[in-house]
Amino acid sequence: MLETLSAAPAIMALLEEQARQLAALRADLQRLDAPRENDGYLDAKGAAKHLGMSATTFDKYRYQSRVKIKGYKVGGKTLYQRKDLDSFVKLFEINSAV
Repeated sequence: MLETLSAAPAIMALLEEQARQLAALRADLQRLDAPRENDGYLDAKGAAKHLGMSATTFDKYRYQSRVKIKGYKVGGKTLYQRKDLDSFVKLFEINSAV
């Protein structure tokens, strides 16, 4: 019985650590479930950022390239969906031989 009592502080420390980890996991899950600010439509600046290019390069693809980026005119502003931007990028996929 003495051995069990001496192990109690170590067991309590393990339980406290598990409780901290569980709380962190719950917080992560809540963050993932929460709607993201940019889940909707993006303006040109946000679309360029999503694609990892400058606004100037994005404008070239928007207006001058053979393949246009799909956009939606709303109140004089063009908006873009992430899925359309991702589909546009896939048009330029390169298959490399390994």
